[in-house]
Amino acid sequence: FFIVGGLLIIFVILFYPNGLVYLPTDLKKGYYKLKMKLNKKKVSKHEN
Repeated sequence: FFIVGGLLIIFVILFYPNGLVYLPTDLKKGYYKLKMKLNKKKVSKHEN
């Protein structure tokens, strides 16, 4: 658990220099974009 927390903190410092304020919304946006990409891939596979 502590290892995961440390990695998250390092990730935040590297990719979110603005700090923790924007992290929750950015995570949600990134997750939503990933879901959309996966859905598009699934759809295109079905069309082929």
